[in-house]
Amino acid sequence: MGTRTRKIAEILGSANHSTGKLASTNLDVSFENMSDTGTEGTKVALGTTGQRGSTQGQIRFNTTTGLAEYYTGSAFKSIDSPPTISSLDVTEVDSQAGGNQTIVITGSSFSSGATVTFVGNAGTNFNASSVTVDSSTQITAVAPKASFLNAQEPYGVKVENTSGLSATLASQVNVDSSPSWSTSAGTLATISDQDTGTHATVAATDPDGDTIAYTETASVLSGAGLSLNSSTGVISGNPTDITASTTLSFTGRATAGSKTTDRAFNIIIDPYREVYFAILGAGGGGAGRQSGSYTGSSDWHGAGGAGSFVEAVYEIKIGTTIYTYVGHYGQSGQSGAGGSINAYGGNGKSGGSNDTSAEGGDFSGIFTANSVTQANALIIAGGGGGGAGRPHGAGGGGSQNGGGQVGSSSTGEGNDGTRGNNAPSHGIGTDKGGQGGLQNGGGIAGTATGSANNGQAGSALLGGNGSSATSWGNGGGGGGGFFGGGGGQDDGSNWGGAGGGAGSSFVRGGITNYSTSAFNSVTASGIVYNSHTFRTAAFGYDGGTTQDSQSANRMKTTYDFSGFGSGNGTNGLGGRENTSYGGAGTDGGHGLVFYRIGNSGSYTRLATVNTGGTLTSLTLSL
Repeated sequence: MGTRTRKIAEILGSANHSTGKLASTNLDVSFENMSDTGTEGTKVALGTTGQRGSTQGQIRFNTTTGLAEYYTGSAFKSIDSPPTISSLDVTEVDSQAGGNQTIVITGSSFSSGATVTFVGNAGTNFNASSVTVDSSTQITAVAPKASFLNAQEPYGVKVENTSGLSATLASQVNVDSSPSWSTSAGTLATISDQDTGTHATVAATDPDGDTIAYTETASVLSGAGLSLNSSTGVISGNPTDITASTTLSFTGRATAGSKTTDRAFNIIIDPYREVYFAILGAGGGGAGRQSGSYTGSSDWHGAGGAGSFVEAVYEIKIGTTIYTYVGHYGQSGQSGAGGSINAYGGNGKSGGSNDTSAEGGDFSGIFTANSVTQANALIIAGGGGGGAGRPHGAGGGGSQNGGGQVGSSSTGEGNDGTRGNNAPSHGIGTDKGGQGGLQNGGGIAGTATGSANNGQAGSALLGGNGSSATSWGNGGGGGGGFFGGGGGQDDGSNWGGAGGGAGSSFVRGGITNYSTSAFNSVTASGIVYNSHTFRTAAFGYDGGTTQDSQSANRMKTTYDFSGFGSGNGTNGLGGRENTSYGGAGTDGGHGLVFYRIGNSGSYTRLATVNTGGTLTSLTLSL
């Protein structure tokens, strides 16, 4: 028997015949450069992860991972094919939309337990919050939408199998967030249906920096005469005229790329109309006489001044209530007393036993609340000054007439009264008596050498009282106004006194440099200033001479307002000096208020006189 045959026999003889296994001590053999044949494959050891060996170079099949593996001497390495990624079903995420984003990944060689990572373009990555390996070719990954950041787009996606092998598909997911409104929902503006230009602006921002287009989801604005600029968000236009307050409720849409965000807005449109006003102040009264001495025919000196005439236009909300004041005439000097009957004109006087002076006329006006105050005044037309007392037919120098109408178109100041017989000492002018109401204060009282000089300056709304003489020449009262005219001086018992100044006129919003800033603008709700005109007359515009060749400087005639309505008669005229001795002069004319809604048609004439400072309400309606 040969040596090799004998060796095999020894090995087989040592076998355990009950198990069929050879004793390892008899297998002192080695396998080098083995060649495996067949087609089914070579079976290697298999077991769980916990059954792994520790010998370098071992190859086995891990039943826990389902992968073949080998030991490097320090760690087991799985033997696997790397996954591949071909596509994602979602490539755009709205990070501001809230909630989670589900993304289906298609590829190959995905293994159970694979992880998914979203790879930021700027280096910030995050893992999917849940991963479901649907099959070796599909994974469903879920992640919070808020985890996708604009600064990191576009995101790649990485799938890593449990073997550690992975695949990454770059630049797959962009962040396209919806635009965000900067403008709060609700009322954007309350406007007049007469307004034009820009009424409101809406604005939104886009986190991606995309250009935003602004639209409305329906034709609410465009159907009301307004437009929404798609580039700027400006809402402008001329609203369609309405007869009652209307709320335009619309949905604004901000679009950036393919994303839109809607928001509910509204604009309130109120019906406004231009309201045209023409206001006439009351005239001052003419002088009277207590005695029959010094009679004569020149009864045109102690005349009252005419009321001022003011036109103004405001846009006023229909349904607004305003308050009117039609001024009472200035009472003439009576046979035994100075004129004194209305609420705001300065009183005439009856000092001595010869003549009497007249009262200044009331202002007329419009107020925004039911109280006669400067704060509530919208328009005021000043009253004329009262005429001063004098002996008829014995002129002396100068004249005795009250100031009438507006003297300055820029300030509304009233004309001064005339000087009287004695030379004035007040510095207003050598031919002037009581000063007209000023822009920022009452007119000063007239003064002259030898006079008692006990007249009063004008004040807010009130004309100053005239100065009382001891014998002849009582001073006329100042006209009421925004600021009243000053009372005229007496003549120191030397013939004729001085006339009172006219009250100043006022249009709120038309003059913007009052020293009291609250007078410069309209603050009452529903009223907007448009325009105005003070109808002016020069001092002494009616002219004339006395028997001693001195100018009469009479100012008793009003501005011609016949175009505003018929039947005006003596309204606003200054009264004339008396023609009987003794006896009263003639009263001034009452004031008037005209108004018209809209720029055409007839004016409504309000002629009912207000007394005692009471007002009449007027609610504007179409």
